[in-house]
Amino acid sequence: MTPELRFHLRATAVCYALFLLGTGIGWTLIRTDTLSAEMEDPSLYTQNARQVLSAPSWDNFTAILSNNILSLLAMLAGAVTIGLLPLFQTLHIGITIGIEMATKLKWGVSSNFYLAALLPHALPELLAFALVGSISIRALVNFVRYLRGGSLLDQEEIRAIVIIALCSVVILVGSAGVEAWITPAMAVPLLPPTPS
Repeated sequence: MTPELRFHLRATAVCYALFLLGTGIGWTLIRTDTLSAEMEDPSLYTQNARQVLSAPSWDNFTAILSNNILSLLAMLAGAVTIGLLPLFQTLHIGITIGIEMATKLKWGVSSNFYLAALLPHALPELLAFALVGSISIRALVNFVRYLRGGSLLDQEEIRAIVIIALCSVVILVGSAGVEAWITPAMAVPLLPPTPS
């Protein structure tokens, strides 16, 4: 295993750790009722989820894919912020997921539904974001190295960055397809009945 690959594996693990930390923070905010006073009506969630998930289409796929690509580009642009923006964004995604998960479970939405609606597409999606986060961590490390008189990027680092960025795009396209077509088929049967 090359040192560059080892570096990106460690940096990807740091991004996952930030995501998990954020999820814990978001979960705690809702579970302790800090934010739950202003949550919307749970029956509306069930109705909206059923409507959105019951109509998988190319429109859903393109909307999901464009959102994922914009997030990916924001993380890549984070290299300009010397790696800080993607690290914050990874933490923020975790907080959002934690808040959403705790809220839905508090409303009585089945944990099986939530896992079916989230895991099939979220695991590869998070991998893509964590990989791009590793590029931004590389930017931070290289900036510090440059300030100490070293080089900014060498050929191996540039090659790794391009390969990781391309792999992330491929993973996000696949994840968007799963979210648009497979997730609805798995999640809709697990929704509670719509109130009459």
